[in-house]
Amino acid sequence: MPNSQDTLISRQKTAPMRFVIYHIHPVSARLRILKTTSNQLCFPKQLPALAELIEQPRESTKVSIHPGVYVHECCNEMQIPENAVAITKHLRLWVDVPGGPAPIYFLQVTTPQPFKIGKATEWMEFADCFCLIPLEREILQALYRWLLE
Repeated sequence: MPNSQDTLISRQKTAPMRFVIYHIHPVSARLRILKTTSNQLCFPKQLPALAELIEQPRESTKVSIHPGVYVHECCNEMQIPENAVAITKHLRLWVDVPGGPAPIYFLQVTTPQPFKIGKATEWMEFADCFCLIPLEREILQALYRWLLE
């Protein structure tokens, strides 16, 4: 019989949480976003074709999943130094995907310069976002609006 810790971990592993990784230069405020070379914005998995932004869903339970475990897994999978990113507080979007609403968290790179990343990813200037699908451009617009407020 699995214990409650095992059940919690297995539930967390199936959650469809996504991350957007960005860097703001501390002096020039230059905004760069990490994407794959195949123009995928959200990590670790691409958003499904019919996904769309939604308002924050009403929780059916008071228990929510902390993103820390997923940040750790995402950083390990992408070989990103975990101490080089931080979850952006007060900014979270929701997308409707198969299996229910999924949160999108934003990870800000905390180093003065963006770090080198693997061959399958690259840093993109904010103005070059037209290579992304419309939903991912909406996600970047929300990030930009939040940064300007």
